[in-house]
Amino acid sequence: LHEIIVHILGENGIIKNILPETEYREAQVRMSQFVGDVLIKTKHCAIIEAPTGSGKSLSYSLPAIIASKMHDAPIFVSTSTKNLQGQLIDKDLPLLQKLFWSEFGVDFQFVVCQGRSNYLCLRRLHRMLDLESISKRKSKKKNKKYEELTIEDNPMETIPEVVQLSIQRQKVKESMATERERKAFDTLMDWYINDPKVGDVSDFGVEVNKGAMTSIWDKVCSTSDECLGWKCPYSNSCYFQKAKKSWEKADICVINHALFFANKAIELNGGTGVLPASKFIIFDEADHVQGAAQ
Repeated sequence: LHEIIVHILGENGIIKNILPETEYREAQVRMSQFVGDVLIKTKHCAIIEAPTGSGKSLSYSLPAIIASKMHDAPIFVSTSTKNLQGQLIDKDLPLLQKLFWSEFGVDFQFVVCQGRSNYLCLRRLHRMLDLESISKRKSKKKNKKYEELTIEDNPMETIPEVVQLSIQRQKVKESMATERERKAFDTLMDWYINDPKVGDVSDFGVEVNKGAMTSIWDKVCSTSDECLGWKCPYSNSCYFQKAKKSWEKADICVINHALFFANKAIELNGGTGVLPASKFIIFDEADHVQGAAQ
């Protein structure tokens, strides 16, 4: 383990060859080796203090990847700020992913785990658009011959789905009180009709906790209170359930402190948490842990 870390982070290591401007830090190597010992050998807790800019994220990410493979279990990396989370997801972990594959032929997966309110709920959106009631009426009459249907039965039932969506979209817009709400709703619908792949706020690319979008998103985001689980007619297409499945396959799960402790509270109260099972967690920005746990 120590030799692998030196091979990657050492003075003449792979990182230095890939990024020549990177400064060699002996403390970074020692920290990485210590974290590796804790995760792989002793499995005890450790508290490490290091100043900003000392390369902490690389020094713990490297042994975390090795440990996840050795234990065949995910390692949680928890942060307090989105900036650090972004650095891990956009910079450090992709670099190590490329390096592990090119040097060792080893592939590993990493994901960002988010609370369910960050995901669009298809059932809530369709209910808002009143598409559920149309679908139910169609289901009840699915055994009727087409020629037996009349315009009086329900004209919406014979209209193509894309047109139904457009009509219902306009109806919802007209029911909104302000122009800002209508614009926010249009922004959401424009994203939805383009068939989002992930269905979360990052995929959406719009601040959902700001302005008129707040009330719109609150009506369509996933919530534990209204989730029907496998009984939901949209369970196979559910963005949140798809995300959870990807978390279970990941080697490194990047989370935030708030989600970790909220999940732990659910488990301690006898419920089923949303995070995959893991015995290992690395808290970066640990000075914020107490506040998140309260």
